[in-house]
Amino acid sequence: MNSKFKIGDRVHKPKGYKFVGTVVSVFTTTAGETRIVAEMRDNGMLHVFNETQLESGWIPTEDPWQEVVHLSQSLPNDHDFGRAVRLYVWDVLGSK
Repeated sequence: MNSKFKIGDRVHKPKGYKFVGTVVSVFTTTAGETRIVAEMRDNGMLHVFNETQLESGWIPTEDPWQEVVHLSQSLPNDHDFGRAVRLYVWDVLGSK
């Protein structure tokens, strides 16, 4: 099966409702059509898409603080690298 996406790819839905996530499965239906299952970045919801509905990469959120919150949740507070990343994001996104 040839697909433009593979498991672990970051994706977003460019049209319609907002969806930013990670590919967790790529499969073929009984009709031979490729389907992509992506896990939404913010809440873990799984959604099935066809390949034309998604594009590669995460789009930046409209609210830079959502990025800070997302990083804060994924990196421990007592980790020096986590603090450094949060400060960097603060500097970069806070100036825009």
